Amino acid sequence: MKHKIIALCLCLITTGLCQAQYFGSSEWASDIRDYTNMSMFIQTNTINMQQMQKAYSETDTKSQKKQTDLANVKPVLFQPTGKRLFIEMVKAKAGTSEEQKKGLQVYSQLLEAGLTQYEKVAREKKQNPANLGLAVAFFMETTYALSSGKHLEDQQILDMAAVINQSLAKNAQFQKTSNQQRQLIYEAFVGPQLVNYMLYEQARQDKDAKTQEQMKQQGLAFYKSLMGTEFSMPQ
Repeated sequence: MKHKIIALCLCLITTGLCQAQYFGSSEWASDIRDYTNMSMFIQTNTINMQQMQKAYSETDTKSQKKQTDLANVKPVLFQPTGKRLFIEMVKAKAGTSEEQKKGLQVYSQLLEAGLTQYEKVAREKKQNPANLGLAVAFFMETTYALSSGKHLEDQQILDMAAVINQSLAKNAQFQKTSNQQRQLIYEAFVGPQLVNYMLYEQARQDKDAKTQEQMKQQGLAFYKSLMGTEFSMPQ
């Protein structure tokens, strides 16, 4: 899932991409936290990492034939509003200079490309992109890829999403969130970190070690800003 999303998104990167680097995703974390109650995910984060450790330790995932059904877990779904709520937040941050305005435009385009491709691939994999557990699992896997250069298998991501779904379904705070809040949470977890990874991967292909490290650190900073804790590598 991850590889297909990244491969198709990279072809959308233009020469103006470098301008998007000036808008670190951690800049948006405070706005996201203002609009949503992110504290509910901090406790869930421990469960996420425990499941990630278990998933990463599995050696036979390629031979697994099971398909985790996340499509109809109603307590963790949202109904798309037809708008990109997080991208609207980004566009509302009108830059004061032409460079800032152009950077915001490029960043918005990359967010749209990433979210659109994520949704397309999720449906191809017979998964519901409006599932919050899948979005959080993808965020965790993307952060892991930024920090280590390694990836989990699709089934491992789905297994982790199933555990996150169970946790969120039992979380009273989460069950009080509005449809709009859930959509914003989805976009905030999937979009910015995916853009960080797209920039990281492009820099790797270009053999630009400085930018690659910059995007890695930007991704880890976003994780910390959003989740309130350092990202810990599975052992």
